[in-house]
Amino acid sequence: MDDPFTSLGQEINRTVQKVLDPKNLEDLGAAIHNTVRRTTQKVAEGAKRASEGARAAAENARQNAQEPSSAADAGSGQAQTPPYSYYQTPPASPSSQPAYAFLAYAPRGKAGTPGRVSSVLLIVFGFLGGVPMAILSLIFWGIALAGFSRYLVTPAAVLTLLTLVFMVMILCGFSIHRRVQRFTRYQAVIQGRSFCEIAELAAATGRDAGFVVKDLEKMVHARMFREGYFDPEKTCFMLDYATFQQYLQARERQRREAEEERRRRERLDEDPELAAIQQMMEEGNAYLTKIREINAALLEEEAARKLEALEDVVGRIFVYVEKHPEKLPQIRKFLCYYLPTTLKLAEAYRDLDEHDPAAEGVEESKREIREALGKINAAFQQLLSNLMQDDLLDLSADISALETMFAQEGLTGRNLRPDK
Repeated sequence: MDDPFTSLGQEINRTVQKVLDPKNLEDLGAAIHNTVRRTTQKVAEGAKRASEGARAAAENARQNAQEPSSAADAGSGQAQTPPYSYYQTPPASPSSQPAYAFLAYAPRGKAGTPGRVSSVLLIVFGFLGGVPMAILSLIFWGIALAGFSRYLVTPAAVLTLLTLVFMVMILCGFSIHRRVQRFTRYQAVIQGRSFCEIAELAAATGRDAGFVVKDLEKMVHARMFREGYFDPEKTCFMLDYATFQQYLQARERQRREAEEERRRRERLDEDPELAAIQQMMEEGNAYLTKIREINAALLEEEAARKLEALEDVVGRIFVYVEKHPEKLPQIRKFLCYYLPTTLKLAEAYRDLDEHDPAAEGVEESKREIREALGKINAAFQQLLSNLMQDDLLDLSADISALETMFAQEGLTGRNLRPDK
């Protein structure tokens, strides 16, 4: 089926050619009549289809309204969505809606797209009125300038002004028609999604991003889209309020995370000791993650238990040093040598666990690694005890001081230590 706009353009061109040909001037009335008749038929068909759709939607809405509260009686408790598009204001939010948000009606079908019919009417009536006005204007100006009648200057000027008005109608009609065509291409690219990158629309239409943004804004305000929202940079187009709210929440979350990261870096820059502790914790968490992954891949229960114990003691060492930054120099060797070597042993055991147990030397190597892991766990436990030794000594000194003070005051005759 031929595009109605293409056929319309061909008809208009043929009409203009006939008008400009002096030999066919007498056929002007017939050509105009035929063009108007065919255009009227097309517009009537489109209006009939739109009227039938609106009548069906109104009938459905009337039937829904007449049903005796079936949703409430049935216990569903859900509101029914109307079977037609309507203008809807987004729900109020605590924060005011940003100025870059745009809201409009739902997109119509092909026949109901705003501008599709009006563009045809502007073009047709622009040509129907503009061509005769232009011809009459030329005739009047020719007679006036030839000196036959100076009284025709004013009518010629009026006809020229009317010709310009009809030319503006034609230009507006073609502009709206091209916008409707771009709207159809945009919908084909979006394909029912709730958001789309401006760059994607620009690439699909061969236009620059700035033009696409302005074009979408006009379409939203012209109510071609049900809703339309842009991000502040106008790089993304969102077609529903829920998606826009998700975008705002994600943007706010990113802003808070960036602010927290900035403050954390400022604190680290101001406090070298805190920066060293932070680096230690990051490295420690990385080691713990690798140990956990290796443990999850092991099949033997004995090795898994030893890796769990290793993960536990290593985690407690890092937590203790984080609370006591002055202990950091005492675990440098643990962090730079012992822990990486232990991780290599665990990785080697995981690799051996994937081989055939009957292979020569596999079981022996696995047994040696298990024994080594047991010794490493004991060594790390001792390291943790050594780190806590000063705290234990301080605690013992505090208990002794309390015993002495209580004895001097005659408050107790027994030691506070149960083993004494």
